[in-house]
Amino acid sequence: MKTLGLDIGTTTISAVVLENGAELDSLTLPNGGFLTGCAPWERIQDPLAIRATVMQAVEALFACYPDIRAIGAGCLILEVQEPTDFTIQPEHWCGEYHLNDQEMYLGLDKDTALDCFRFDLYGESAVEQGRKKPAIFYENGGLKVETLIGEADTPCFSMRRYLLEKGSFTLDQPASVWVCAAGEGCVEADGERRELHMGDYFFLPAAAAGKCTVSSEHGLTLVCCMGGE
Repeated sequence: MKTLGLDIGTTTISAVVLENGAELDSLTLPNGGFLTGCAPWERIQDPLAIRATVMQAVEALFACYPDIRAIGAGCLILEVQEPTDFTIQPEHWCGEYHLNDQEMYLGLDKDTALDCFRFDLYGESAVEQGRKKPAIFYENGGLKVETLIGEADTPCFSMRRYLLEKGSFTLDQPASVWVCAAGEGCVEADGERRELHMGDYFFLPAAAAGKCTVSSEHGLTLVCCMGGE
């Protein structure tokens, strides 16, 4: 079965056709969604322009492979970045698209931009230092909470993983984004009930902390993304 994968990046948008895990074809287009901000440091984008570029890539590949049956292979990649105004791209090419200096360095000179890289750390030592190992934050009965990113890593944000075997628990982290990474269940608040499946996500406002519950009969894994501790 052929599937289509999408990568919506800051400067480029890519689509790839896969069949049984093997790449058949791909297409990379410039994002084209940048808008002029009110301040020189501001970086904003037009979501409608981004959507148009995504559809352009999708339609181009569907024209060549009309038997594509699904978008996405059923895996979940959750990316969390420390807040920054800059995303440095040292590569000159992204697929078939050639990046210019502005797209690579965002107005910085080359030496300043590349100063963020460490060239003395590489190989297995770099892999081991960059590998994050979950630490148990809380465990009680059928619920285990693990810290994925904590204050020791960065003061800017944190992530926890909630593994619920069966039962329910109260959502107590204010102003947080919750992503269903595996399993199924439901979230309830003020008499309303919504089902949760892998890939679903929702925002918990600060005022709703302690007022919402999550439950599951067959197991559920949620990842909670929060601000700094």
